[in-house]
Amino acid sequence: MNVHNFLAQKNIAVVGVSNKKKKFGNYIFEKLNDEGYSVFAVNPNADENTEIKFYKSVNDLDIISAIVFVTKPNVTNSILREGIPINVKNIWVQQGAGNEETKLILSSMDVEFVFNKCLMMFIEPVKGIHKFHRTINRIFRIGIN
Repeated sequence: MNVHNFLAQKNIAVVGVSNKKKKFGNYIFEKLNDEGYSVFAVNPNADENTEIKFYKSVNDLDIISAIVFVTKPNVTNSILREGIPINVKNIWVQQGAGNEETKLILSSMDVEFVFNKCLMMFIEPVKGIHKFHRTINRIFRIGIN
């Protein structure tokens, strides 16, 4: 698990971006975009009539090198089992987006992954509640690398 390797990627798919602006996947998508990453929204059920261009699958994106999952664990696991582009070597499973099965699937793949961490605590500049959470994690040395 290496946060720094993940954040070094420039082309990132965010699985779980929604038509509903207040969903957490949208916050991650917007934050990555604002900080200069090339981000791609993946949601097979998204409405095409939005300002965001949605892709139906991560396999529609041969340019990506990383994926963030902000989905329910069964969706995350299904996508991982179906397969991901060969050039993806970094995966972030947002808190609540994975389970023990997810970890087993990822462990069997040739990828680095960050599991059950909040990406918003690591994308600089970190602000608000995410900055507070990061500080608490650092004080208690909870999985920061």
